[in-house]
Amino acid sequence: QLGVTLAGFRTLRGNVLVPDSINPDYALQVGRADSTGVELDVVGNLTSRWQLIANAAYIDARVTRDTDAGLEGNRLPNVPYCSSAFWTRYDLIQQCCSNLGVAAGMTYVGHRAGDAENSYRLPSYTRWDTGLYATRGPLRLSLYAENLFHAWYVVSSRNTERNLPGAPFGLRGVASWTY
Repeated sequence: QLGVTLAGFRTLRGNVLVPDSINPDYALQVGRADSTGVELDVVGNLTSRWQLIANAAYIDARVTRDTDAGLEGNRLPNVPYCSSAFWTRYDLIQQCCSNLGVAAGMTYVGHRAGDAENSYRLPSYTRWDTGLYATRGPLRLSLYAENLFHAWYVVSSRNTERNLPGAPFGLRGVASWTY
């Protein structure tokens, strides 16, 4: 009961906006960007109680044409070569009207250019999350621990002075009622 998808792609986009590394309140427009890559997705049930979602991607995203010849061939900022994610959940108790389960997952983002000039690199990171969930009739409860090991990471950047850090360890609870 697993579904596997493999996809290759090439995307050409004109007039792509990228952060201006000199004036972070503005963006630069590059003439054309070319993104080529491949993605693998695996989704399904390993058993009646155990579910899996996993993916991996390779993307080569570059400026291929611009009025500034110095940008041509540069990687697009904030786009990693490699990234992957994995999420699995297991039902500890599984009954007709209720269940109780645990889940765990990982997100990996590879190093990437920090600006359009490729003057610096953002480091790669791995973040782990976990969760506990329960349902009873129409009531659904979930508790998630995000960034379980308090990894320090940069989500995106505008320039060397403006890097957006990822969230530290956090708990998130969700309660819902369906009718």
